[in-house]
Amino acid sequence: MDFKMLSRVLYANDVTIFYRVSDASLTALIMFFLDYDNASRKVTSNDKSKLYTRSIPPARASAFSTLLGFHSGQLPFIYLGVPIFKGKPHKVHLMPIGDRIKAKLLAWKGKILSINEKVVTIVWKKVFQPTENSGMGLHSIMAINSVGLLKLSWDFISSGTHWSKLMHSRVL
Repeated sequence: MDFKMLSRVLYANDVTIFYRVSDASLTALIMFFLDYDNASRKVTSNDKSKLYTRSIPPARASAFSTLLGFHSGQLPFIYLGVPIFKGKPHKVHLMPIGDRIKAKLLAWKGKILSINEKVVTIVWKKVFQPTENSGMGLHSIMAINSVGLLKLSWDFISSGTHWSKLMHSRVL
């Protein structure tokens, strides 16, 4: 086997092999897989294995796949979250990675904001407590607004003005 033409990438139980396949060297590649299986005491799973080809006719790629017992794959594909493709990276290849980074950043931002919101809520609750309870003795603006609206409503209903009589007859 011509090992100058063979390069490999190992990750966990995965092996990626880059090889220039020809009719003459296909048998050597099959022997390589058998030797690898014997040396590693593992069996290559043909169901999980794929053959990615470039620059050869589809019929020939199908024949190689059949001889190896692998499924045919198409470039580009995603491996461990990273796009594998031929040539220079383009926006379309790297967009999924950028989208995942943005999603992570938004999730982190959301967690930070929720912590800050909790702190602000706790601080405001402290501000609205009476001075006897170590608060500032301020009243909630929402509570002051509600009380003011109730007072205006009561004054409006209980007064004897023409406007209040008209509204009382139409609304109440």
